[in-house]
This record gives sequence, structure tokens and C-alpha cells, in this order.
Amino acid sequence: MTSGLPLIAKQMKRLELSSIWALLAAFEEPLPFSGSTEVPFEGAFVRGVDSVSWMANNTKKLLISQSGGPHCWTFLSTAAYGKQNKVPQVGGGNFKIMYQELGLQVLDWF
Repeated sequence: MTSGLPLIAKQMKRLELSSIWALLAAFEEPLPFSGSTEVPFEGAFVRGVDSVSWMANNTKKLLISQSGGPHCWTFLSTAAYGKQNKVPQVGGGNFKIMYQELGLQVLDWF
């Protein structure tokens, strides 16, 4: 019997790190989905949007009642969007403006 370490080491050499954006957004009203009053999923991979790869309905996922409170979502960008919009990791950049712009882009998806 041999160790799996050589295989893991080989796979690690092929890994490519990517920067991505993560956005947590809270909405006063549920997001509209094809005329439905309730979002039919907790999380989903996104197709057809160049900047978003994943979205999750945190309110539904945590089984929190959706009446009377914010509707919280998490959005993850694609690696391509992260690469195009990469910011310095230490200092610099106006993060407030960047997050506001990203938030406005999210609203355009719906």
C-alpha cells in the first residue's frame, strides 16, 4: 500500500489561486423570481452572468422566517471578474465606493 501523498503533491502543483469578490446583501423585500413570491432554492450556480458564479439565499438556508426581516443573500464573483477588479490586499483603494458599485451591479441582475 502506498501513500496518497505523491498524487496530492502532483495535484497541488496544478492549483491556480483566484481572487474573487464576496458580497453579502440585505434587501427589505424578497428578490423577484419569475413572478414567484418565494425563492425556490437556497443556493445556485449562476449561468449567463459574467461577473457572478454563485448566489445563496441565507435567509432561506438558515430557516429564518422571511416576513418582517431583511432578506440576506451572498454573491460570489467569477474568477474573471475577481481578476479584472483585483484590489491591493493591504491598504489603498476606496473600498466603500467599490462595494457600492458592486452592489448596484447586483441589483441589475434582477
